[in-house]
Amino acid sequence: MRFLLGGFAAVLLLSVSGFGCSKPPDQPVANLAPPTPTPPPPTPTRRQTLTTSPDLVVRSVKLPEDDAPHPETLTEWWYYNGHLGVGEELRFGFHYVTFVVRVPGFPAARIAHFAITDLAGGIHQTGQRAEVGKSPPAAPGRFEFDHRGWIMRGSGGDDHLVATTTDYSVRLDLSEGRPPVLHGGTGLLDVTTAGQNSYYYSRTRLNVTGQVSTGDRVLDVTGQAWFDHQWGNFTALSLGWDWFALQLDGGSDAMLYRIRDLTTSEEFDYGTIVDPSGRVESLAGSDFQITPLSTWTSPVTGISYPSGWRVQIPARGLDLEARPRVVASEFDARATTLNVYWEGLVQLQGSHTGVGFVELAGYGMPAPAAR
Repeated sequence: MRFLLGGFAAVLLLSVSGFGCSKPPDQPVANLAPPTPTPPPPTPTRRQTLTTSPDLVVRSVKLPEDDAPHPETLTEWWYYNGHLGVGEELRFGFHYVTFVVRVPGFPAARIAHFAITDLAGGIHQTGQRAEVGKSPPAAPGRFEFDHRGWIMRGSGGDDHLVATTTDYSVRLDLSEGRPPVLHGGTGLLDVTTAGQNSYYYSRTRLNVTGQVSTGDRVLDVTGQAWFDHQWGNFTALSLGWDWFALQLDGGSDAMLYRIRDLTTSEEFDYGTIVDPSGRVESLAGSDFQITPLSTWTSPVTGISYPSGWRVQIPARGLDLEARPRVVASEFDARATTLNVYWEGLVQLQGSHTGVGFVELAGYGMPAPAAR
């Protein structure tokens, strides 16, 4: 998912006791008055590149060993997004993530976010759950979470997911479709100026089969998913980001990061591209351009987000537009991670076609939801 979403560890400290004493809602709290719209962050004045640093490379990511939790780190997450079809029709999209935030002297906080988009009806629904305490032990090289009936478990790209919203539930099995991608070559990334680093790898094409249930219908679905696992000792209280996971019809995949320091207006860019043969290439910030094409303002939170992008990787002959399939894809996570972000499916057109997901954070922070 994204290099720095788990950096709310310091903020979460303020509410750990709340997680322990109350059951957070599965849906964002209703009937919240929209806050005053927050202006977008200033235009970045300097562009830097997110790179790897040899001085920080302790070891390379090893799989499937590193699929397992890393209890020595402060922040960790396991993330999926996916595109699901019924027959030949692309019908649903989803994202599902488990965060673990560990602060010395406090029990670990486990947080799950799930969202599903029904393209036929233009419906976007979300759910969120949180609890505090030790996770059940998993076998070596494996993760396994049970968020009060929501399931996330796997190893080596052989994974199983169960999650629900008010009107939808998914039960999905995933299998690895191509070798994992170790970002930066070893899986260790460093934003040198910001003093941040983390381990990060992806499985960019997982094969998916399963069911989506809604009302009295159970639909068999197939499709493809993207998996991210990231962990480290990092924070991101003053950062925002635009994150792109693109799956091109020709077989190439691209991950593009744009991280913004909201205090200094500095920008850090990094990317990875995978060609159809599975060959991986790291991209510096100068290797690609992302240009917003329009904006969308949430009627719930008053936050304005970019909406639609031109994405260019000149050396690869890539010049495409990424358009949201359902523009109202905001996730109000004030009840759990105390933030609000936009995450949704995009359709790719131009020099290449395909599908993708985009996540946007740091465009505004409304008041916390009432408990």
